[in-house]
Amino acid sequence: MSLGKILIGLAAAFLAGIIVSTVYFYFDLYHGLSQERQQIKEELKARRASESQMKKDMSRLETALEETTAELARKARLVEDLQVKMEKFTALTPHIKPKKETVAAEANKPRDASQKAQSATQTLTETVRHPYRQEMAPGAASERARARAKRPVIRRSAIALQVKDREPVEVSESVSVPDQRVYCWMHVINGEGEKITVRWISKGQRIGEAHLPVGSNSWRTWSYITLRPSMIGPARAEILDENGNLLKTLSFEITQPAASANTG
Repeated sequence: MSLGKILIGLAAAFLAGIIVSTVYFYFDLYHGLSQERQQIKEELKARRASESQMKKDMSRLETALEETTAELARKARLVEDLQVKMEKFTALTPHIKPKKETVAAEANKPRDASQKAQSATQTLTETVRHPYRQEMAPGAASERARARAKRPVIRRSAIALQVKDREPVEVSESVSVPDQRVYCWMHVINGEGEKITVRWISKGQRIGEAHLPVGSNSWRTWSYITLRPSMIGPARAEILDENGNLLKTLSFEITQPAASANTG
């Protein structure tokens, strides 16, 4: 065998060894990548299952929270209605008492001179003990009580960024222009049939006004304005009755966003 054939055989064997080694290397690499890929798929599947379960739990919690909030709101309305009824009863009570006193006085009306003298002495004694009873007409107290009970009262109020389920959300004393809207929310007592005015004031200038009808003696309502850069600064919302009497003032600050403040 010549030297040339020997060299060619060695070169072929060497080349075959390189090819086998390369094939084995790539096969091993592919097998390892397949295992890693399968492991990653299993991890992603487990993570998605965990996230799905977490979303279901969150959904159940949100549903329970909404039901609890609705139940609390219903109970709060029942309490408010009961309070309104008690206030009405209290307002009507002074009007009933003078009638009973008048009936009793007519029943005990003196019939002779001695009884008249005794009645006069008793009246003088009552006047000394309770002088205010003689100064005030029988129906005056009831009329004043009814007037006080009928006058609108702001039981609750707030400046908020949203109103949800007739309640203020994101209550704040500082709002920024990108928030777009700001709400003046209120709970009005004893204002049925009247109108409540909300007057918006920014930097001492009136920027808006809304007239809100009151549908019952326990009524929640609100007004809003759209914020603009020209309103930045101190602001307030004034709540007035239909006669122009100031019932409540809510002060707040209109600011620009923090990013704009830093770049400017």
